[in-house]
Amino acid sequence: LISGAIVYAIQMLVHSTQVAGVLIYVFGYLAILNVLLFGFNLLPAFPMDGGRVLRAYLATKMPLYRATAIASSIGKGFAIIFGLVGLLLFSPILILIAFFIYIGAGQESTVSRYNFLLKDVTIGQIMSGPVVEVSPRMPLTEILSLMYQTKHLGFPVTDHNILIGIITLTDLAKTPVIDRDAMQVRDVMTRDVIVLSPHAPVMDALQIMTRHDIGRIPVVEDGKILGIVTKSDIFTVIELREV
Repeated sequence: LISGAIVYAIQMLVHSTQVAGVLIYVFGYLAILNVLLFGFNLLPAFPMDGGRVLRAYLATKMPLYRATAIASSIGKGFAIIFGLVGLLLFSPILILIAFFIYIGAGQESTVSRYNFLLKDVTIGQIMSGPVVEVSPRMPLTEILSLMYQTKHLGFPVTDHNILIGIITLTDLAKTPVIDRDAMQVRDVMTRDVIVLSPHAPVMDALQIMTRHDIGRIPVVEDGKILGIVTKSDIFTVIELREV
């Protein structure tokens, strides 16, 4: 409709027939392209708009996570069809669209399932504690021994009962073996520590871990370390709740 109005305005305002013809052709082509894109976007290929409309309809008949799972499966089906058509037509753009639809549908379904399984679980319910705290002056060789003894791959670093960092196996792995004898925890620890309250939803912890690519978060309340929650703790709960 808007493109049609633009074409009409061009006819009224542009006196040169040749120029008007070129502009009308360009805007007409864009109008047709927009209509095609609009129709394509309304296909029930979740997570495209049409797929989201389908999920909204299904959600009136069943729980949201099930509606998302069904819409996601349909979206993946469309993605496979788009991919095959793209291969037949030698269309890299269609193949790329198929790839993003397939990945997006899978991710949306996974997030929805996790939200459902973890919706009433707080960090305080699954955290591990009491926590082994280490000094910033502890030699790195002792940290490695402590990891072997406790089977934990990360420890909060405290100084006079104040959390100042966290050291993990990843921090140790970045340090050359030849240098570890002369180094202390404070030399390699992560200083920007993300902490969470025991009352925070577990889904918050999982989202933060995924966003920042970390495996554990200290649980703190009133400045005191109560425990630590790891990705392993969260996925254990997910597995148990799926049974």
